[in-house]
Amino acid sequence: MEQQPLERLRHNASKCRDLAGSAMTSAARDVLTGLAEQYEEKLVALEATKETRHRRPAFKWPLI
Repeated sequence: MEQQPLERLRHNASKCRDLAGSAMTSAARDVLTGLAEQYEEKLVALEATKETRHRRPAFKWPLI
């Protein structure tokens, strides 16, 4: 897994949170906060799959 998608998700979530903080309407704030939460959920899911993929195999098969 590349590091770039994880960094991009972090950046997008952060940017949405920043924009939500300066949003002029509550509807815009809600939309941007929702987007930030979606990015964060995807980030958590990708990080979890990344951690499980690097596990060591249960058996070490000899090469013949």
